[in-house]
This record gives sequence, C-alpha cells and structure tokens, in this order.
Amino acid sequence: MSGVRRVAVDGVARFPGLPTGELQARAVGQLVRLLRECSLAAPRSPSALAVAFAGPVGHTGTVVDAPTIWGPRRPELPLSQVLSCEFGVPALVPNDVTAAGWRYAAP
Repeated sequence: MSGVRRVAVDGVARFPGLPTGELQARAVGQLVRLLRECSLAAPRSPSALAVAFAGPVGHTGTVVDAPTIWGPRRPELPLSQVLSCEFGVPALVPNDVTAAGWRYAAP
C-alpha cells in the first residue's frame, strides 16, 4: 500500500450549523480535489481508488453514518459510487479502522 495520506475534513467541526447536504458536498468536493492532486502527481493515471472513511461504511462503499463529519443520523452517501463516476475507475471505500487493519497487518 502506498500513498497513504491523512487530511482534516471540511465537516461539522469546521463549519458548525451548515445543513447536512452542504457538509456532505463540502466533504466530497474536498476529497475530489485531493484525489485529483494525487492523480496529477502520480507517474500514471490511477486504475482504481481507495479512500478510508471515518464512520460506518456498508459493503458497497456507502457511508451509513458520519457523526464526526456531518453529524449523527443523516442521509446515507454512496461515496464509492460518487468517486467511481467522478474518476471513471473503481473506488473502494472501507471504514478507517478496517483500512488501518489492512495497512498494519499486511506483511
């Protein structure tokens, strides 16, 4: 695994009081910008993306809840689908704890 990067999110902690939809749009927009930066800096175009998410994520890459980003019990966000459509490649979106397990348990 390479290119691991941790970034503070444009979420509820930075923008308290914003509606959920706007917080989700800000977080996705920030993520897309960061992924584009990484993609431009890479020696070749990515064939897939992987983004660890802080919160419960379903097996399809749908963010089920994101209390630290846009507050508790808000509408689900199909983040894997959004990123796949945006970049035209498969996108894997695991929970951050799951991703950490993959990263540090790997030989």
